[in-house]
Amino acid sequence: MTDRSLQPTRRRQGSWLSCEGEPLSAALEWLLDHEEHFYSEVGSMLKRLCLLQIVLLLTAGTIVAQRSFDLQSKFGPPQDAFVIRPGLLMTAKYAADEKVCEMYIVEAQTPRSNIGLRTPLTPETVPGLIDELVPEGERGRKLRWPVQTQGMTLQVVYKFENVSIELIQNLLPAKGWSDSILKIKWANRVCK
Repeated sequence: MTDRSLQPTRRRQGSWLSCEGEPLSAALEWLLDHEEHFYSEVGSMLKRLCLLQIVLLLTAGTIVAQRSFDLQSKFGPPQDAFVIRPGLLMTAKYAADEKVCEMYIVEAQTPRSNIGLRTPLTPETVPGLIDELVPEGERGRKLRWPVQTQGMTLQVVYKFENVSIELIQNLLPAKGWSDSILKIKWANRVCK
């Protein structure tokens, strides 16, 4: 039994569409007979697809975007970072009386720190930073000279009466010094 809705109701004489028995010609003729209905359905479908696309774009932005609360729940509260030299960032922790109890200085890409202007953390540059960040009166007397250990990691420890200072550098033979950190910790202050 054939579907009557697919049977052509109008024929065009002298047209290739009037060939009998070919399914393509029947479908094309049916389309010509019902083109108004067909285009309204296609238009309606395209409108729905566009609306769906807009809804997906708007909701995807809210799903992917992270808020301050999301970042803080993953990584903790934001830290203040100070650019103390081109290429050097310092973060600090504080005691209950708001005095610094720990400082961490790292090499990092900072604003206005192109490669040539960066300050490396090396045993040669650290004494100047120590004098600036922890003045001699605050450090107390020197308990021992810097102790150096080396392997794939260079570690230099400076001990003072009130402060201990440690420089740690990972040595990559192909690239020289990298991944440096300078830790400054006060002996008589407890971080909150």
